[in-house]
Amino acid sequence: MISFTLVLQFIFSLGVILGLMYIVFRLLAKKNGMARKSAFKHLGGVPLGQNKSLQIVEIGNKVYLLGVGQEVQLIHILETEEELNSIKQSIQVESEQTHRLIKSIDQIPILKYVRNQISKQRQGIDNMNQFEHVLSEKLNQLKERRRETFNQWLEKHDEKVEKRDQHE
Repeated sequence: MISFTLVLQFIFSLGVILGLMYIVFRLLAKKNGMARKSAFKHLGGVPLGQNKSLQIVEIGNKVYLLGVGQEVQLIHILETEEELNSIKQSIQVESEQTHRLIKSIDQIPILKYVRNQISKQRQGIDNMNQFEHVLSEKLNQLKERRRETFNQWLEKHDEKVEKRDQHE
C-alpha cells in the first residue's frame, strides 16, 4: 500500500522538476529574445549527428544555410523570396508553439504557488534590506548624538575645572 508521505514526496519531486523546466523555458525564451536584437539572427538548426548540424542564420537581408561540424561551411545562400518565406513561416510556427507551451506551463497551479512564494521571499529580503538600512542610519544618528552629548559634557567639565582653578 502506498503511504501518504510517499505520495507527498512524489508530488513535491514533480513540482521541482516542473519548476526547473519552467525556469529553463523562460531562460531560453529570454535568450532568443535577446539574440533577435543583434545584427546576426539565428533562425534555427537541425542536428545531424554528434557535433554536426545545419544552421540557418540571417545577416542583414540575407539568409545563410551553414554546415557546422569541425569547421563551419557555407552550404547555400537563400535568396529567393519563396525560400525565405517558407523558412521564416516554419520558424514562426515553431516559435508560436514554444510560446503556447510556456503559457500553458504558467497556468500550472504548483508553479504559480512556487512563483508567488519566491516573489514573497524576494519582497521579504527587500524589506529586510530596507530595515537594515534604516536601523544602520538610526544607530549612526544615535552614535553621533552620544558623541555630541559627550563633547558638551567635556566642555562643561573643562569650564568647571578652569573656574575652580581660577578661584584657587
